[in-house]
Amino acid sequence: MSPIPPLTAAPPSAMHDSPGGHRSLRTLLVYYSRTGTTKKVAESLVYALTAPQAPDVEQLHDTKDRHGPIGFLRAVADAVGRKIVPIERPALHPANYDVVVIGTPVWADTMSSAVRAYLGEFGPTIRRAALFCTTASSGIEDTTAEMAQMIDGEVVASGGFRAKLVKRDEHIGLMDEFLDRIREAVDV
Repeated sequence: MSPIPPLTAAPPSAMHDSPGGHRSLRTLLVYYSRTGTTKKVAESLVYALTAPQAPDVEQLHDTKDRHGPIGFLRAVADAVGRKIVPIERPALHPANYDVVVIGTPVWADTMSSAVRAYLGEFGPTIRRAALFCTTASSGIEDTTAEMAQMIDGEVVASGGFRAKLVKRDEHIGLMDEFLDRIREAVDV
C-alpha cells in the first residue's frame, strides 16, 4: 500500500502569459522541514522566484512526531533505514507543473523520510526538477544525487545550504547560481 493517499493528476499545464507578454512555465516548490531551516530556504526561494509568476508551494507533513530529541532520533533511524513513511496527502500534483523545486533537510547523509515518500510516489511524474537540501555539516552532494535518482525527468539544478548560514540569513547570497539555473529552466 502506498504511504500517500491517491491523488489524480490533471493534464499537464501549458505555458501561461504573464505581464509584458513574457511566457513562463508553472513552478511548484515542495519541501519538508522539521526545525524550520529548510522552510526558511524555501521561503527565500519563493520570494526570489516570484517574478514573473510566483511558484505554488506545498509543505510536506510527516505523520510521525518528529519534535524534540526523541523525534530527532526517530528521524535519523528512519533516514538510515531509508524508510518511506506515511505523509499527509499533497494538495498539488507535480505532473501539473513544468518545474518542481524540492527541498529537504539532510538526515544521516540522506533525504528526509517525508521527501523520500513524496519522490517514491511522484518522482516518475516530474519532468524537470531543482533540488536543494539543508544540513548542519555534510551530505549535500550525496543527498541531492539520491533525490535525482528518484526523478525520471531532468534535474536542472541542485545545491545545498549550511544551517548555520541559514540562521544568520547568509544563505541568500549563495542562492544566485541555483536560482539562475531554475530561471533558465522556466524562462521561454
